[in-house]
Amino acid sequence: MQHARYGYSIAVSDPDILPVEDTEDLDLSLLLAHWLKLAAARPPGEIPLRAVACAEIARLLKFTLLCDVVDGGADFRFRIVGVSAFPNFGSLAGKLVSEHPDMGARHRFPILMREVVRTRKPVRGSALRETEHGNFRFESIWLPFGGAQVQQILGLLVPEKPDDHPA
Repeated sequence: MQHARYGYSIAVSDPDILPVEDTEDLDLSLLLAHWLKLAAARPPGEIPLRAVACAEIARLLKFTLLCDVVDGGADFRFRIVGVSAFPNFGSLAGKLVSEHPDMGARHRFPILMREVVRTRKPVRGSALRETEHGNFRFESIWLPFGGAQVQQILGLLVPEKPDDHPA
């Protein structure tokens, strides 16, 4: 996985919420498989974040973002943001998702994360990101962590191959 500069969104659309098991992206599949392995070893809904970091997914962590759930999903606060997750936007740690400098992220991330809070299950999203540099489709996976309530959400976004969704 590598990052590129995509620029700021110039238009916003809702993400599609898709079945998590249908992802064909190897990095999203790896992160999901790791979460499923953690979930199978614990009571339902009881996955502490400290269980995440391991050599199996270490190379993906610089692309992930971890958010705390604020007021039951009214907003989300960036706790940890991998150095390559948002290469254009500077440090977002400590900021609310509603304060993200990109209007596309401000709009789409809460939709996907609220679905995680509601279902307490992994959520997969796909969204078109329209920028001044062109249009890019991103696929993402959002994973719940916590106890009886979802307290944190780990997300990973990856650009889809341009030929996957012709214009």
